[in-house]
Amino acid sequence: MAANYPTGYRRSIFVIGTTGAGKSAFCNFLSNKKVFQEANGFASMTQTASSCEFKFKTEDVLIIDCPGFCDSKRPPEETHDELCKIGMIAKDGTDAVAIVVDSSERFSDNHRSALIQLEHMGGSLWEHAFLVFTRELKIQKEFGVEKGEDYIEKISSSEDCPPVLKEWLSKTKRRFLCVESKKKFQNEAYRNEKCTKIFSLIDQIRKDTKNVRYNSSIMKQGAKFFKQLSEDRKTQEDMQRLAIQMEQQRQDDKQALEAAQRRLGEAQRDANEKNERDVKRIQDAHNRIDEMNRRHEQDRQRCEQERRNLYTQFH
Repeated sequence: MAANYPTGYRRSIFVIGTTGAGKSAFCNFLSNKKVFQEANGFASMTQTASSCEFKFKTEDVLIIDCPGFCDSKRPPEETHDELCKIGMIAKDGTDAVAIVVDSSERFSDNHRSALIQLEHMGGSLWEHAFLVFTRELKIQKEFGVEKGEDYIEKISSSEDCPPVLKEWLSKTKRRFLCVESKKKFQNEAYRNEKCTKIFSLIDQIRKDTKNVRYNSSIMKQGAKFFKQLSEDRKTQEDMQRLAIQMEQQRQDDKQALEAAQRRLGEAQRDANEKNERDVKRIQDAHNRIDEMNRRHEQDRQRCEQERRNLYTQFH
């Protein structure tokens, strides 16, 4: 694997292909995880773009599984929307585009239609593309070859080579490999061999494109939408944060007001209690004065009575 990648660089692979070709199985094979839902027949199981991050040896990799082309049950606008979603997932583009083809199928109008749809994706698709022929085990058994690549090389050089296959190989500059994605036919050595081949193809693509990633106009729409969505989300988060801060300030002001009202109430209560005590002390003082005046008057009256008695006695 190449060692000239920037520190922290994450390779990305965009996986597309014909419906039911085994894209999801290939993604699971490549990531060595059971992340993507695989089809049991010819129907497309991938209805929406999904992605997975994994490590191969020391390399960080992002793989994106795209809905199948030529799905008669899928409106074209939905495929367009999913390609926009790819742009949202890989907003900086992708290093390579893996076009998955079922090698056990005859190259027919289905593949021709897929080729036309690929052309509509625009950008430098073919400069970043390589072919992945699935079901290698069937090729080996049916044609008695050691490797599926040997069969593809042989048939592509013959006069009987289907025009679509020849065109696909020409457009991808004969960048291809064969894989058997089904888990029961795999072993670690086989996966390491195929993954090393895949990343070698990606290294060659990066070299040929001068490290420029693939980013079609459709994917750019998705990336632009993602950027706008991020900005809108940030604005919304800022507004929510401001609302939370305002609510917190309101709560703080409310608590401060309640605390001030409590202190005022306590001060008023203390003042009332002090006033009541002062009034009581004054009343007590008046009562004592009244008592002293009453006693003084009694003493005066008694003295006056005694004076009268003495006067009567001596006269």
